[in-house]
Amino acid sequence: MERILVSAPALRVLLNLELATLDFCEGVEVQKLLVHPVADADGCNWEVAAYSGLPRDEQHRSLVEAVIASQRYRYNVGKRG
Repeated sequence: MERILVSAPALRVLLNLELATLDFCEGVEVQKLLVHPVADADGCNWEVAAYSGLPRDEQHRSLVEAVIASQRYRYNVGKRG
């Protein structure tokens, strides 16, 4: 499956909308993305560098990370991003 190319600001919005669908994630937001010039071994060229409101308990943190991981297979930051 080919990834959808989006700008970095649009990706941040998309990630935050996805996180907002989780009941326990009220107030959790992606604050900063790192965009890499070359995709990693999985074909993704970005990662989350900072969150706000990230849950402290391991179970909820793991769920947040799983949601973000699923989006890494869906999106890449385009050249203009």
